[in-house]
Amino acid sequence: MPRKKQSIPLMEAVDSLVESKNLDKEFIIKTLKFCLAKAYKKVFLNDGDISDSAVRAELEKVGKEEQFVVYYGRKVLADDDINDDYLEISNEDHDVIAAGKNIGDIYEVKFLLKDLISDNFKGNKFMNSFMTSFKSKIMEAEKKNLVDLFGAKKGELVTGVVEQYNKETREAMINIGNNTTVPLERRDQIGDETFKQGESIKVCILKVESTPQGATIRISRSDPTFLRRLFEQEIHEIYDGTVIIKDIARKPGERSKVSVYSQDPNVDARGTCIGKNADRIQNITKNLGNSKEKEKIDIILYQENKALYIAEALAPGRVVGVAFKTQKNPETNKDEDIAVAVVQNGEVPKTVGKEGVNVYLAVKLVGMKIDVITADEAMKQKLSYKTIESIKSEETDNKQTEIIENYDEEINDEMIENPNVETDEVVETLVDEDVQVDEPKEVVFEEKHNDSNVVDETVEVKQDDDKKQTSVEETSTPHVEIKDGTTMEDLLSKLMSEKEKEDSKKKTNKKSNKKKENQSAQEKQESSSEEKKNSKIMAVYTDEELAEIEREENEEDSYGLDYDDDYDEYDSDDYYKD
Repeated sequence: MPRKKQSIPLMEAVDSLVESKNLDKEFIIKTLKFCLAKAYKKVFLNDGDISDSAVRAELEKVGKEEQFVVYYGRKVLADDDINDDYLEISNEDHDVIAAGKNIGDIYEVKFLLKDLISDNFKGNKFMNSFMTSFKSKIMEAEKKNLVDLFGAKKGELVTGVVEQYNKETREAMINIGNNTTVPLERRDQIGDETFKQGESIKVCILKVESTPQGATIRISRSDPTFLRRLFEQEIHEIYDGTVIIKDIARKPGERSKVSVYSQDPNVDARGTCIGKNADRIQNITKNLGNSKEKEKIDIILYQENKALYIAEALAPGRVVGVAFKTQKNPETNKDEDIAVAVVQNGEVPKTVGKEGVNVYLAVKLVGMKIDVITADEAMKQKLSYKTIESIKSEETDNKQTEIIENYDEEINDEMIENPNVETDEVVETLVDEDVQVDEPKEVVFEEKHNDSNVVDETVEVKQDDDKKQTSVEETSTPHVEIKDGTTMEDLLSKLMSEKEKEDSKKKTNKKSNKKKENQSAQEKQESSSEEKKNSKIMAVYTDEELAEIEREENEEDSYGLDYDDDYDEYDSDDYYKD
C-alpha cells in the first residue's frame, strides 16, 4: 500500500522566510498563491489554452487551520460530450446543479493543497514545479531587497559580527545586519589582522551588485574609503566640512598618508586631525587591525602648488627643491610628467622609506611619478630646480598680488554699479581740506586775541587764467601776488604795529580782557566760519597753530608779544626768498 505524503506546513515556512530573509509576510503569501496557481495550470492542465484568471489560489480557513486551496473553472457540458475531466464537468453533477449552472457555463472547482500533492505522479510533479517557481521568486525578492537596503549604504561604515573565521585560510564571514552574511576577503583585510567568532568589527560597504545568483555585497577594511569614514567619525571638523580630506594613499597594515586642508583660516587642519596629545589619531589607529605593527598615518597639509605638495607628501624626508620634466614612458610610449625631488645628502633612505613605501604613497597621493636624488647628484646632472624656500616666497608674493587684484576688482565693480561714488568722495575730501580749485584763493594772516579787536589782512592767491585743471597737486603751487602792491615786509610791519596798539589797550583794560577771554574761542570759530563762507578765505594758520600762539601770549604778563626780542631777521628780504 503506497505511503501517503504529509501536507507541507507552508505557514511555518512563511514565518521562517519572514525572519531569515527579512521579507514582508504579505509579499510571501502573495508569491505562494501565484506559484501554486502556476504549478496547477502547468501540471494538471498541461499548460492548456486557458487564461490565468481561470486558475487562482487562496489562503482560507479550513476547519481549525488555514490552508491553501486552488480554484479552477471547468466548462459545463452534457455528460456525453465530456472528453477531459480536468477541463470539463457534466451538467448532471450534483454540485453543478446545486450551483445552478447550465451547459456552457463555467463551474469553479475547489481543490485543497493536500489533495493535490497526494501520492501520485502528478502530485510530485506539481510540488516540484511549485517549489522551483517559489524559490526563484524569493531569490529575486531577496536580491532586490538587499540591493535596495545596502545599496543605500554603499561607501558607509557598518558594524558587523564575525560568524565564522578560519585561521589557516584567513577566510571570514561577517554578519552585517538584516540576517545578511557576506565574506570578508583576504584582500579586504588589514595586514595580518585576525578575528574571533562573535567579535564586532567595523567594515565599509564597498560594492553592491545584482547578479543572476543573487545580490553580491563586498565589504572592506583595507580600502581608503574605510580610513576616510573613520576620520569622519572621530573628527567632527571633518564631518561638518570645516576640514576637508583631499587625498588618501594607503598601504593597509603599514602606512597611510592623508592630505587635509582647512576652510577656516583659524582652524589648523593638521593639528585638528592629530588632536590634543595625539588622542584623535590614536583612536583612529585602534580600528586598524590587531597586527603586531600598527598602521602608521601621516597627516599631510594639502598644497595647491604641486612642488610644495610633493615636498609635504615625502615627509618625513626633507625636500630642499623640486624640478619638473617630461619623458617618454617605455610601456605606453607616451610622454609623462615627472617630478624630481632634491633632498639633502643622506636623506634619500628616509625619503624613500622602508621598501620604498614612503615614496610609493607620495606618488599615489599627488598623482605623479617622483624621482628622489641628492643635492650632489642634482649638481652632477646640472639639474635646474627651484628651492622650496624660493617657491614659498613666490607663493607669498602671488597671494599678495591676488589680494590686491581682488581689491581692485571690487573697487572697479563698485564704480560700475555706482559711477558717482569716486567723484563724490573726491569732492568731499577737497571740501574737508578747504581746497577750492575752481576759484581764486585767499590766504588770511590772522592774529587772534582774546578781545573783539582782530586785525586781518588779506592776501589773494590767484591761479593763472589759462590753467583750468582741477587736480589737487596743481593747486598746491599757485601763482601768488599781493593786492594793491603791498609787500610781505609791509604786511608784517603793519601787523607788528597793530600788535603794539593792542598791547597798550590790553594793559589799560585788564578786566575787560578777562571777560573777552571767555568769548575769544567762540568768536574765533564764528569769525573763521564767516570769513570762509562769505569770502572763500583759507587761513594761513591752522587751529592748532592759533591755539599755540594764544597759549604763548597768555603766558606773558603783557598779554602780547615781547617786543624786546630782535626781529631784524624778519625784516630782511632774504628771509622770504625761496
